[in-house]
Amino acid sequence: MVRSQAARLRDYTRLGMPGRTGRTTRYRIRAVRLTRRRRHLLSTTLPRANSLQRCDFHGFYSSLDGVTWTRLANQPGGTGLSPAACPPNSASNSYSCPIVRGEIAVVPGRNEMYAWYVYVPANGEVADGGLWQSTNAGASWTPIYDSGITNCGDVRGCGVEQGTHDLALLAVPDGAGTELYAGAVNLYKCEINTQNSACGAAPFMNLTHVYGCSPAAASSHVHPGQHALASIIPASGSDSGNALLYFANDGGLYRALDGFNGLNSGSCSAVNLFDNLNQNLGSMAQFVSFSQHPTDPNILMGGAQNNGSPATNRATTSPSWGQCSRWRWRLQCDRSSYAAQFLCFESRYSARGPWRSALRKWRYLH
Repeated sequence: MVRSQAARLRDYTRLGMPGRTGRTTRYRIRAVRLTRRRRHLLSTTLPRANSLQRCDFHGFYSSLDGVTWTRLANQPGGTGLSPAACPPNSASNSYSCPIVRGEIAVVPGRNEMYAWYVYVPANGEVADGGLWQSTNAGASWTPIYDSGITNCGDVRGCGVEQGTHDLALLAVPDGAGTELYAGAVNLYKCEINTQNSACGAAPFMNLTHVYGCSPAAASSHVHPGQHALASIIPASGSDSGNALLYFANDGGLYRALDGFNGLNSGSCSAVNLFDNLNQNLGSMAQFVSFSQHPTDPNILMGGAQNNGSPATNRATTSPSWGQCSRWRWRLQCDRSSYAAQFLCFESRYSARGPWRSALRKWRYLH
């Protein structure tokens, strides 16, 4: 972990964090920082603290200055992240500590925050460490029911299926209540208020159904794999009082102009009002493989995670690519020097069937 005290964030100092002795440890950090400019807005959020962060295989920590970090006495999840399971010292810390990735969300202007984390048990399947709420700066935590996330109504993508890859959390003030957004493969929303204080009476709604509905994601047209969520409630202009939301995922950037009124259904028969902002953002595809013709520099073919199999026969003259495979998962290809074809191993998922893999051939595009 590193920090910077320079305004332009050019100079960083490595911070000491608990880790195993004699080996290099990489940490994935999620921090909620209260900058000087915004401290007056969040002064009741984390009293006397500038930031709260979580650290892989350690737990949740707080700091007054971003230099010295103290492990929270009471961790989200109770004894699951206890000092016995997650020793806070470099000599005995263990990778068996059940936290691999976590998210923290703070409600602006309130002493109210949320934590969500995942871990990987011995069976290798990503497990949910739970969603938790604190209204006393992390001194104690109460559970938020996430049954609507675990049982999301889709053939796959429910719960924290890819939680080590995609996990996001956002808390938006809505009057005296809170709209809590949880992002994993899908995007979920729970309206927390006096009648639904822990998302038990009205569970999380699946806003996206990326592997559900017919056609898939019909209620949202949003790409799976949520990574970052951000919000603002404008005080003036045509959007004054609305919850302006942004969502970054494996497929790019999306927006909702009014999360309060436009994202209110978990049904396939309704439409949630998302905007796709990728039209002018340039290429957003994640390539997992790439192949080219042995003699023709114009012919290229790729495998893109969750975005099919793009290809072009005009690589030197046109930036446009066509789509050769309609499947949404990934394609790993290699060229054949002896035949006019690509040899491809395709891992795919169909909403009407289980995981499938197949060796496929495409002739070179001429």
